[in-house]
Amino acid sequence: MAILHKSKKAAKFVFVDMPLGVLGYSQLRLGNRVIRDLWSSVRSVVCPQCKQGVLVRSPVDQPTTANDRNTLHPWLCTQCDFAILQVADVRELRDSVRTMRNQEAVVLLGEMEFSARQKRMRQYAFQSRLFFAISFAAFGWFLFQVAAGASLVYSANIGSLGLACGAVALKASYRAWQLDTGTLFVEGSFLRFLRYERWFR
Repeated sequence: MAILHKSKKAAKFVFVDMPLGVLGYSQLRLGNRVIRDLWSSVRSVVCPQCKQGVLVRSPVDQPTTANDRNTLHPWLCTQCDFAILQVADVRELRDSVRTMRNQEAVVLLGEMEFSARQKRMRQYAFQSRLFFAISFAAFGWFLFQVAAGASLVYSANIGSLGLACGAVALKASYRAWQLDTGTLFVEGSFLRFLRYERWFR
């Protein structure tokens, strides 16, 4: 029986797994799973406790009608034991969870020692400089390829790489400025940073 079982596994590997692997089935399946999880995280509210699951209405909860929009319903995390009572409107739930995250971040920043804060700020500054350098190099190569008459698709890929690296660099510079000034969750702070503060740190 053991030999028969091994033969079945070998036959399945040769006639099923290998052809599917050549056709890229496993990569497509993994990609579809990642897209499904990303779409679920975009449409749903991510759990503020485990940061992995999403909040869903309790399966034993009664459906919402037009007359009980202010009724609190249990929302449960799909990965941990976190639960919260909130109205059926997902926007209200998202605002509540965002407030909880903001409070948690303020507490963590307040408890962070000055040396650790400075170290984290230097890490963000280094990340910003590195990605700004990659962005400038990519844009320079993009302009060179356009001037040399290279393929437009190839040049556009280089330009998009430079744009993405520039966005990452700007975000890291903004985080470093936030740690340096203690500006957290202030409305309009990013626009103020873009207008009046140094992008290169």
